[in-house]
Amino acid sequence: MNEEQLRAQLNAVYSSTSWRITAPLRAMSRIVRAGGVSKAEVKARIVSILRFLSKSDFIRRTGKRILSYFPSLRAKVQGLLLQRPLPAPFVNIVAEHAATKVLSAETAAILKQIKMLRKEF
Repeated sequence: MNEEQLRAQLNAVYSSTSWRITAPLRAMSRIVRAGGVSKAEVKARIVSILRFLSKSDFIRRTGKRILSYFPSLRAKVQGLLLQRPLPAPFVNIVAEHAATKVLSAETAAILKQIKMLRKEF
């Protein structure tokens, strides 16, 4: 292939629907690699976006139809949507106790477990 053909092929990729749809994912990936946002924060944002989008019947039906072609991606999306976030009052209580630094040994152990669980997600 000559340079002109290669440029035409590259332009076709950049103007494709899939390239435009995956642009936010590539941007988040660059931010994570640069250390700007943790993987857990990215995952939380993706989950909140998916939950927001799943409220629309049209988007939910369309998403199911598209994901039927990609079973492994479908399983991941379903897994993300089925996860239950920590209740806000619980998160706030943990944050308040962590800020005061006055924790019993038992509370410190529980807080450590919560932090480890958050890193997994």
